[in-house]
Amino acid sequence: MKIYARGVWVCLGVGTVEQEAKTIALPKGEPLTIELYVTDDAGVVRSLEDATVEFRLVNPLMPRQVLYRTNANASSSGQLSLGHATLNVNLPASIDAGTYHWEVWMTLGLSSHYRIVPLSAFLLLGSAR
Repeated sequence: MKIYARGVWVCLGVGTVEQEAKTIALPKGEPLTIELYVTDDAGVVRSLEDATVEFRLVNPLMPRQVLYRTNANASSSGQLSLGHATLNVNLPASIDAGTYHWEVWMTLGLSSHYRIVPLSAFLLLGSAR
């Protein structure tokens, strides 16, 4: 399954563009590709060439408990310079069907962390068999 999502780096305090939650419903065992496009809060496209972009699946009752994480990759540096990253999510079989939360974080350098996609619902559906 493929989805498209916008990441918003809230760094200017302008608030012209706001982060939006996005619910994902995915059948257990199916891979997920997230095509992520990142802007700042003024709507200006942000280069991701010097950033690490990370998808996190978290426990909805304890959002700091990360159950799964994966970093974005890009097919070319041109893709990253245009604020576009691809997240390939392949959840392990050990994660049961149920309701979780997901979010995306961007790290610049060693210590600057920004949540660019807010906590959103992630429904892992049971298999149809």
